[in-house]
Amino acid sequence: MSTGLEAVQQQFTAARGVSTDGDWAQFAVARLVLDGVPRQVADEAVRELLPTVADSGEAPAELFGTPADWAAKYQRERWENGENVRPAPDVTTRRDLVIVSLIGAGLISSIQFLLTLLDKRGTEVYTPMYVLFPLLLSAAPLAVLQTFHRARVERSFHSAVGLAAGTVVALALIIATLFLTFGDSPAFEAGGLWHLVLGGAWWAAAWIVGKVWPQPDARPAGEPGSAVGDDQAVWCDELAATLRRRDDMTDARVAQIIAESRDHIAQSGRSAREEFGSPESYADRFERAERVRSRRLAWFWAVLAALATGLVLTHGIAGDWQWSGRLLTAGVLLLLSGSTAAFWLQRLLRQA
Repeated sequence: MSTGLEAVQQQFTAARGVSTDGDWAQFAVARLVLDGVPRQVADEAVRELLPTVADSGEAPAELFGTPADWAAKYQRERWENGENVRPAPDVTTRRDLVIVSLIGAGLISSIQFLLTLLDKRGTEVYTPMYVLFPLLLSAAPLAVLQTFHRARVERSFHSAVGLAAGTVVALALIIATLFLTFGDSPAFEAGGLWHLVLGGAWWAAAWIVGKVWPQPDARPAGEPGSAVGDDQAVWCDELAATLRRRDDMTDARVAQIIAESRDHIAQSGRSAREEFGSPESYADRFERAERVRSRRLAWFWAVLAALATGLVLTHGIAGDWQWSGRLLTAGVLLLLSGSTAAFWLQRLLRQA
């Protein structure tokens, strides 16, 4: 018996005997999932439309519009009714950061093992910092991203980028200091296979943390998107945070929306929630500026490609352009970041 998305598609197809009805249902579920709605909730929401389609004999597109339009309307109505159909965006707990860092450390240890094979290295000297290096390399980018996302809620885009850049510099100095202080203290000497052993240890640690550390509530009371805060200032702060999180608006546009909302609330004499509903539902009324998002992603990947180019030149010149696992790794990073930067640049030019 079919389950999940396939079952929803088959049920809609069987209702009128038209395959395009099943395609509509499939796209509607996919649209909700892409917007962050949990899969089970999305399946149930689309399945609730099935009796209407069967009783009316009309196509879902005629009854509800396109899948994207219906999905947007569905989410907007739920927000206005005080229902949270989507988990709070960009809310990453300390537990999540620790677990993802440990999983990433295991992956990096596996890559280190492959590099020892490519470079045909025999035994290696494992120092405490060499052992901890995968965890540091995994946790540092996550810390930078978390700093950026949290700053983005309350500050301008450029301020968030500046704080993230400052975090990069601070972490680089801390890691360099640790290596200079403890990097020459040998722990043991062994073959490259020990990288796999260490990788397994990191993954085991991630599993243990997941079992021991309970998952906190998805949205603590009082955070943006909660049911509290009808006061105009609180409501406007939540609206600004929601708009910034979308990452498809300029700071000037967000400021304009907040100013216009304040003026309208003052003139109406009603509370912000009475006038506009929840901050999240009101934010959904504004069109997404995909060009802003494409421009920011193009810049991000271009900077990463520039850093990868520096790594290629560094490893290439240092090794007289001889084959090495490190040069291959830098080359792969350059290929991936460069091609992704080209993709977003091309998309940006099309949108212009």
